[in-house]
Amino acid sequence: MEPVETLVNSRVRRLAEYLEIDPKVAQELYYESGLDNSLDGLEHKARKEELENLRSLRKALAKHSPKFDLHDVIQTAFRVDGFNLKKTLTHLEEQLDLMVDFGEAKIREETSGTRAIKRADEIALYVAELFKKKGDNVGYGREPLDGKEPSTPFGRAVREALWIFEVYEPPLMNENNLQIVHWRSPASKAAKRYRNPKSK
Repeated sequence: MEPVETLVNSRVRRLAEYLEIDPKVAQELYYESGLDNSLDGLEHKARKEELENLRSLRKALAKHSPKFDLHDVIQTAFRVDGFNLKKTLTHLEEQLDLMVDFGEAKIREETSGTRAIKRADEIALYVAELFKKKGDNVGYGREPLDGKEPSTPFGRAVREALWIFEVYEPPLMNENNLQIVHWRSPASKAAKRYRNPKSK
């Protein structure tokens, strides 16, 4: 029996190439980490676009539905076929309101600081697992002359992974000013967990 071919996520492949590790191994660890169930930047962008489309549809419907009150001939034609157009449009508007409200609530949840921090921490732990698999040190440190820069391969890898997986700082309301979550805190927490296995 032929072995099942592992499909490698494009982002996982980019990170695997950066770390010089087998992409299939990186993909298996990616599945084990549960990151495939988390929302990434592209999914978030698609959800925002979908929400904008729903808002536009709701706005257009609210603008044009009163016109059907003025053109009773249209209403009459639909009534002859047993179809209440006004009632259907009212129901559709209510459904759109619910969908938009739900979408806005999900966007707020996804752009909350808590979610961004959790996602960044999950990415850092995933990178730590990749380092462990390679036999490399999961060490944390900052450049002495520039505290913003990582001084260890692990810190640099976490920074790279946060860019690859597009883990943005909240809020995401202004798409022109997106900032990737800073590497320092997630890298530090992940390294600490690997120094203290009991805290895992």
